[in-house]
Amino acid sequence: AVVSTQSRANDSLQAAFSGATGARVITDRDTGSSKGFGYIDFPTTQAAESAMTAMQGAAVDGRNITLDFATPRDNNAPRGGGGRGGGGGRGFGGRGRGRGAPSPGAAANKGTIQNFAGKKMTFGDSD
Repeated sequence: AVVSTQSRANDSLQAAFSGATGARVITDRDTGSSKGFGYIDFPTTQAAESAMTAMQGAAVDGRNITLDFATPRDNNAPRGGGGRGGGGGRGFGGRGRGRGAPSPGAAANKGTIQNFAGKKMTFGDSD
């Protein structure tokens, strides 16, 4: 079986932290290269605090690391940024306004034959 570079990076990061239960190096979805940060999972807050104290400023795979506790993501908050969708909660990444709410007049006219309210014009040679 072929082991991916991503898998090796995750394994290497997890191995650097005693007691870690998992690790993920975050990569760019288009290029696959590391974005320079990751997440390490621990079974308890105490284990995470202990690892943070021991490893702050250490080198992992030749790179100095800075550690911080992640905050839980609010799944209801709009997510902006990136070239894929997002846009700060505006919907489809700036691809127009979308359908939005229907106008009241459109709802009343839905499914009916409309009366022509314009001016009838004919085109011919007899003008």
